[in-house]
Amino acid sequence: YDLVLNPNSGSGSDRLATFLARGRYKLGACKEEGWMPVNRCVDEDDTLVHEALKPLSLLQIFNMDIPRNMHLSISLHPAEKESAKKVLEGLLQERHLASKSFVVALFRDARFSKKIEKEWWSALIKEMQNIDANVLFIDILSPDVAEPLNKDVLFFREKNLRKLGAFLSNLDAFICG
Repeated sequence: YDLVLNPNSGSGSDRLATFLARGRYKLGACKEEGWMPVNRCVDEDDTLVHEALKPLSLLQIFNMDIPRNMHLSISLHPAEKESAKKVLEGLLQERHLASKSFVVALFRDARFSKKIEKEWWSALIKEMQNIDANVLFIDILSPDVAEPLNKDVLFFREKNLRKLGAFLSNLDAFICG
């Protein structure tokens, strides 16, 4: 290879793959405290508004400007949002919860050290409902989390990412690991 790119300064496996890859130029986003097996390094930009934009900091090496005001969007169609809104309303009506004012999604699935135990999520819900009883939680289930947190928490499962995104766009907040 002529060029090996490693935009992720926080991943040990990425650093190992970069080290093992044969390339004339190895470019990476670097931090002072971490070893990075590259021969071209740019400072990691912590001012970008979204984690997915951080790889763009590598453009600095080519004297290119980083688009700082870019906001990520999956460009949901209004009809997709409206359809998901009806799903949400149906979920709330099933439990006679239409009067709840603030709806929060919880996504409990995570890998490795980001995994948080069920007890912690239950305590979070309890504490937040002590602050405001009008907060309603919806447990977003994934293939790795098949069962809802408890019988009192609503849950939603959707494999289609656009439909899931449309559903989440109708909520007030989203909490994940």
